[in-house]
Amino acid sequence: MQDAPTKHSGQLSSLAENLNAIHEFVKTSVNEKTLIISKGLSGMREDITEAFNEKSSYRNLLTPVNNFLKDLTQINRDFEEEQNRENEYYICLNGKMVPASKVLSMPMEENY
Repeated sequence: MQDAPTKHSGQLSSLAENLNAIHEFVKTSVNEKTLIISKGLSGMREDITEAFNEKSSYRNLLTPVNNFLKDLTQINRDFEEEQNRENEYYICLNGKMVPASKVLSMPMEENY
């Protein structure tokens, strides 16, 4: 009968050893993955900082170009407004060319 407790105690010690081995494996894996993630985040932070610094220098270089493009857009808009102002649309009415604004201000007949 003494064999039975020894058998159980052997199984318990084997189980404890297996649990300790699993615990150490998980602990080591977590530490390794934490280190890898930490290095990855550190590298990503450095890359973002570097990209931000590069962007700042490029922004200073591109500001005159951006202002020039805005100026061209404004010049084009002003030119179109001037064209529309001076080149009013004319309509032929009873053999005469009449400005569209004058035609639209005339009384009109309604047909039902």
